[in-house]
Amino acid sequence: MKRRRFAKNLALRNMGANTTQFCALIRTPQRLDVLLAGVFAEHSRSQTGKWIAEGAVEVDGKLMQKSAYLVQAKQIISCKTPEHAPTNVLPNTELDCPVLFENASCIVVNKPLGMLTHPTADPASFHTSVASWLSARLDGKKDAPTLGARPGIVHRLDKWTSGALLLAKSDAAMRWYAEAFEQRSTTKIYLALVCGRLPYPKGRIDSPIGRDQVRRIAMAVTSLGKNAISEYTVLAEGKLGSETVSLVRVHIHTGRTHQIRVHFASIGHPLVGDEVYFTRITHTLLRGQWLHAAHLEIPDMDTKKLLVVDAPLPPVFTEILREASIEVPTI
Repeated sequence: MKRRRFAKNLALRNMGANTTQFCALIRTPQRLDVLLAGVFAEHSRSQTGKWIAEGAVEVDGKLMQKSAYLVQAKQIISCKTPEHAPTNVLPNTELDCPVLFENASCIVVNKPLGMLTHPTADPASFHTSVASWLSARLDGKKDAPTLGARPGIVHRLDKWTSGALLLAKSDAAMRWYAEAFEQRSTTKIYLALVCGRLPYPKGRIDSPIGRDQVRRIAMAVTSLGKNAISEYTVLAEGKLGSETVSLVRVHIHTGRTHQIRVHFASIGHPLVGDEVYFTRITHTLLRGQWLHAAHLEIPDMDTKKLLVVDAPLPPVFTEILREASIEVPTI
């Protein structure tokens, strides 16, 4: 049975005969091939570009064969796609993912360090991500989510970022919570340990972020990127060896890939352990950046009241703070 495709900024309809139709609920114009690659997450931009060139895509009922066409908000896209490979999410009952909150519509977990949110192209990841944990937990449930290649995954955290991650328990919940993130009805607070002493106790980084044109695995501050805003407060300073480190509380108003990591690297204070963004300080206990999603607020689908969840720090992060003579904070 084919699975319907879903992306957080789109409202999809399965039209049969491998045709998907959606209304683009986007804030700014997006290239048609990029938009489709976001919907059909297991297909690359070059593949969606091929569909467009082959005449498989219509915009507002008219054939569109230009990949660079800029889709406007609320335009209707119809895409006739080939048969898709099955989802690469394999259930795994042996994974441990601590639950912070659960009700009829969602689960909020404290994502462990080193666990992927969803699989990559590597087959070894097909049964080791949060998506596999969720699939096993909801196995056999009548209303379990089926939308997209990663059912139930509403947003994501990087592999080496820990903390609060919200998961949907049904397709209706997937749409509800995805829309909340898209409309920025959420509050997301992170804790980050950064290199050096920041010049001000509070600050705002308002710099657009896009793909690094030289290192394609990384992101960068670029005028060609999307707007990204991070506000921070310095909570404490300490020392790791001879190096000064600062613990900061970060409120992100947007959700760009690697946003906190890129923003602090751009002002000369990369995160401790973040070798992708040229950190000056590493630690034997770290395999990635010191970054934790500590606090999440989002409207609850069931009660319509604000759901508030705090995620405790992983022991490794706590140990590093103590080594730096920094008191473990409360959000």
